[in-house]
Amino acid sequence: MTGEQSASDRLAGMLLGHQATEIAAIGVRSGLFAAIAARPGCGGADLAREHDLAEQYVSAWTRSAYAHGFLGLTADGGYQLAPHMQRLLLDATAPTYVGGRFRLASALGEDYRRYPELLRTGETWPRSEHGDEILAALADSATPDAAMIVEHALAHLPEVRARLERGGSALDLGAGGGVLAVHLATAFPAATVHAVESDGPSLALARRRVEGGALADRVHLRALDAADLDDRDRHDLATMNLVLHETGGPDQQHDLLCRTYRALRPGGGLVVSELPYPDHIDSYRSDPVHRLLAGLRLHEEAVGCPAITQRQLLDRIAAAGFAGVRAIDQPRPSRYVVVATRT
Repeated sequence: MTGEQSASDRLAGMLLGHQATEIAAIGVRSGLFAAIAARPGCGGADLAREHDLAEQYVSAWTRSAYAHGFLGLTADGGYQLAPHMQRLLLDATAPTYVGGRFRLASALGEDYRRYPELLRTGETWPRSEHGDEILAALADSATPDAAMIVEHALAHLPEVRARLERGGSALDLGAGGGVLAVHLATAFPAATVHAVESDGPSLALARRRVEGGALADRVHLRALDAADLDDRDRHDLATMNLVLHETGGPDQQHDLLCRTYRALRPGGGLVVSELPYPDHIDSYRSDPVHRLLAGLRLHEEAVGCPAITQRQLLDRIAAAGFAGVRAIDQPRPSRYVVVATRT
């Protein structure tokens, strides 16, 4: 095989990957994967009739999803999810869940299409001006982080876990729709959780989630920009999930980390979960996760969020006064998680 043919085959694989991403995202957004999981062996006509969908479009999608390996066939020729797909594509609580990531990758097309214009103007394009789908996809792709933080990150802070079990206080900065705050309150029924969020729609979603879980007596929602946090010696745990890089440049990040340090009681713990940007450009070529991040970077640049490399994250947390700063092993390769404690 010539070098040109090899390169051509590689590019063809990229095209197939793009096509598969869009097909998977359609299956997640439309509920077709969930419908097939609930009724294995169904045909395209069955799905269309039972879910009031256009049969010709359902048939085209199921054929494509089968071609790309998302679906398999039963003995009588009906469709079923391929092995492992139910957990990977539908179980948003599983650390290995990628349904939200397919959805996000598809939604990023909005940024890619606008990028030529941004190249010329140099303007930012705030996330608030994006369509609803990318906001929903970002939330969906981050849902498994809550279980990862509670079940894996806190295992590295046993004294902090013990405090929460005895009735301590947790602070979730940039709480978004409240997924992590609710998960913390559920995992530690004696603890109180303070969820800080400045975005109105996210706060409304968090309120509905808290009230739906009957947790309003222990999860306290605060309409506050994390940059204005002024708590002192009050909490046993502080969490930031995909928050630090949203706060601005290094100076703003340092300020937030210092405010968080002061908000903790001595011996309190910090968990920061961030995107795992590598320290060297070679990793973008050699590591598939970092290659995906390179594409996501176009969106993050467009909305004005700087990248924090792994080394930079460790150094910035240490510079705020935290001790025992270290990255931990956890099952989410799309996250870089660091724990530390206040002295």
